[in-house]
Amino acid sequence: MAARIRTLKPLFDRVLVQKAQPHKQSLGGIILPDTVQQKVNWGTVVEVGNGRRKDDGSFATMSVKKGDLVMLAGWEQTVKINEQEYNMVREEDILGIVELESNK
Repeated sequence: MAARIRTLKPLFDRVLVQKAQPHKQSLGGIILPDTVQQKVNWGTVVEVGNGRRKDDGSFATMSVKKGDLVMLAGWEQTVKINEQEYNMVREEDILGIVELESNK
């Protein structure tokens, strides 16, 4: 029996992100093949490392936190955990934190 990973805690300035899924259907209801689906470059932060180690040995504060919706530069390492795909990125490869408008 294979062991299942319970958690994966990133080290230093690394961030574990679950990428958003591309739209598999057009607004008109047409199923889109993989070749025409738009590449997704954003996702939700799942886990955050302690931060980059500074010269004095302390850790720099991370700019993102668990649950943030972030835009990625595209330089990520794909990691599969319990049949789910995640991306491990350095904090510097996160371009920004996305805030969505609420539907009022």
